[in-house]
Amino acid sequence: QSNTDQTHFSSSGTATYIPPTMEAHSAGGQAAPKRVLIVGAGAAGTAAAWSMSRPEHAGKFDVHVWEAASVNGGVATTTRLPNGAEINDGVQGGSVAYRNTLLIHKDLGFDPVPVHMKVSFGLKESSWNNHGADKETELVRRLRNDIAKFGRVLRTINKWEKVFILVPISRVLKMWNFSQDFGDKMIYPLTALFFGTGNQTPHVSSAIIARVFLDPDMRLFDYDNERLLSQTPEMFAFRKLGEIYAAFSDKCPGVTWCHNRPVQSIVRGTMLP
Repeated sequence: QSNTDQTHFSSSGTATYIPPTMEAHSAGGQAAPKRVLIVGAGAAGTAAAWSMSRPEHAGKFDVHVWEAASVNGGVATTTRLPNGAEINDGVQGGSVAYRNTLLIHKDLGFDPVPVHMKVSFGLKESSWNNHGADKETELVRRLRNDIAKFGRVLRTINKWEKVFILVPISRVLKMWNFSQDFGDKMIYPLTALFFGTGNQTPHVSSAIIARVFLDPDMRLFDYDNERLLSQTPEMFAFRKLGEIYAAFSDKCPGVTWCHNRPVQSIVRGTMLP
């Protein structure tokens, strides 16, 4: 540890990291590798570590990754059930439009499993799905006008994307006077499924939602003006995420992975306690 970069551990095992405030130099006068701490070994943290450990960055970075859990993966890990079976929890897969994800998996030696995406939302009178005309529900029939109008609104949003990128989907639903049921039972659940946004779903950019249906590179579904969704698009399911993340971390030479190490605080400045 340099005198400008220290890590302090508490009795509980958590840690305080004090980052460098000036560039360190080696004995030969050359700039030493920049010390980098990545908090979290989920998809973003692992990708950042991998990027800084690529051959073109050799010798530039000294990367440490701190992960509170015992394995990499964040919200996408593999869990062993009491009967011995292993399942992926959290994120299950993605769209074939996720080209970078597919390329990385191929590089790691994993071929995701092709699937066709069937979705079903709600129960009884609030239910709807993308299983075809013969499975159309009462909710879809009742909200047919809203569905057709939303298709027109999406085209407007796509045309004026630079404006609507700052407009959340909740504001759009109010601006065009959509029914409460259309937002609560169709648009919000569908958006949460696409982006995993939970209770922040009303704040998702309307322009991003329009891209899901209209952007040639991001499109997951063709919008159906009668049923909203009527296709079962080709998607992919991940292989065992635990094995994928283990292989991913092995592809990060020089990176130090620290598990069971949550961050307690980050103290900025040159004055140490």
